[in-house]
Amino acid sequence: MLAVLLLLAMGASLLVAVVLGVLLINANKKKNEQAKKDAQTQDEPPTSVDPPDDDPDQNQTASEGAFQAGDGALNAKGSTGSVVTKAGLKAYQVTFPAGQRGGGSTGVNMTLAPTDFFPSESCRVRFKVFFDDGFPWGKDMPKSGGKVIGFRIGTGDASGGNYSSTGATLRVTWSYDGELWPYLYPQTKGGSAKTWDNMDQSEELQGVSRISAGIHVWRNEQGSWPLRAKAGQWNTVELYCKLNAPGKKDGVLEISVNGQSKRMSSVRYRYDNAKINGLQVHPFFGGGTMDYAPPKQTRAWYADFKFSSS
Repeated sequence: MLAVLLLLAMGASLLVAVVLGVLLINANKKKNEQAKKDAQTQDEPPTSVDPPDDDPDQNQTASEGAFQAGDGALNAKGSTGSVVTKAGLKAYQVTFPAGQRGGGSTGVNMTLAPTDFFPSESCRVRFKVFFDDGFPWGKDMPKSGGKVIGFRIGTGDASGGNYSSTGATLRVTWSYDGELWPYLYPQTKGGSAKTWDNMDQSEELQGVSRISAGIHVWRNEQGSWPLRAKAGQWNTVELYCKLNAPGKKDGVLEISVNGQSKRMSSVRYRYDNAKINGLQVHPFFGGGTMDYAPPKQTRAWYADFKFSSS
């Protein structure tokens, strides 16, 4: 009987030892796992709740600004037309009536002049433009051409074949197959002759450009021009103007369309101290004759304006 009791006691002791051993092993295992997790946490960078900083709109400096259509800070003056939502963006809508051309055909003629950027010696604007599906660039039309946007320089009327001794313009125009071109009316000394002598430009600019009413910069490259917009989608366009020092031909012109760009640093915009006074949004078909008028009604939308000084 005693022997049986001893055996039972020994079995119970062994069972307790096994249970204690298992508990100890589990405790050590959990301790090791926690230590490993703590070590991994120390190696990982802290998690941020801030948005990623790869969007230029989220990392603007004092010399940059982004604006929506209709934003009061754009300081829009003139006839702005309708503000609508187009393909996810708040946009100015422009309607081009069938059979009409010229500056008064759309009812939209506004100047955007955020006070942080104008008047200025230099300005870059980046914006988006959406041309309607089937936009008539000039296919099946006698002539092709129209105005998109442009910088106003000084105070004179420099457009429509008129030159000024106090003002100039640098605009973007469209042509066949969505080609977007820079179009320059430089300040003159009072002459209206459409000649290179009156335009007083560098040999570089003359060598690649044509004169009609104004100067079509780089127009000698027509047919192989890479800067093209596409109808039925948003296109990103940039225009940069840095005015020349009076008496020199060292002004800068840069244009970019959907990532393709051209740049020139030998432009004469002015003779005096005229400044860039704003961005004119005055779209229309033309051209000075009815050959430029669209055969059907069509539209364009402008959105997402961003200004900077360089």
